[in-house]
Amino acid sequence: ARERADLTRAELARRARTSPSAIARYESGQSTPKIDTARRCVDACGFDLRVELVDASPQRQAAADASSARSVEDRLRTNDAFTALATQLRERRMLEERFGGEWPRRWMEEPAMLEHRMDEWEQE
Repeated sequence: ARERADLTRAELARRARTSPSAIARYESGQSTPKIDTARRCVDACGFDLRVELVDASPQRQAAADASSARSVEDRLRTNDAFTALATQLRERRMLEERFGGEWPRRWMEEPAMLEHRMDEWEQE
């Protein structure tokens, strides 16, 4: 919505009564805004946010039933795996943004090298 409205993060933050860093966290997926914050942000961009209650699709209900039938330990392992995947994807996106998609493949094959380089970038 911010890009469609041609607003900077700072301008959206000012209009939505939040901080530019919060906007950046929402856009990167590092944080999820509360519904009232999301509504303020969308309103500040000149759009409407619609939330409606609908019946779950049969596929979604089947997935929910299957999930609740799994053990807590299994669900926690799955959650940990998704968290690790999300972290890897964020790291890859950061590398692609920094090097324009030309970053060395061996960094992904050697996690210690990647972690060392990321620590260096954070200190810059």
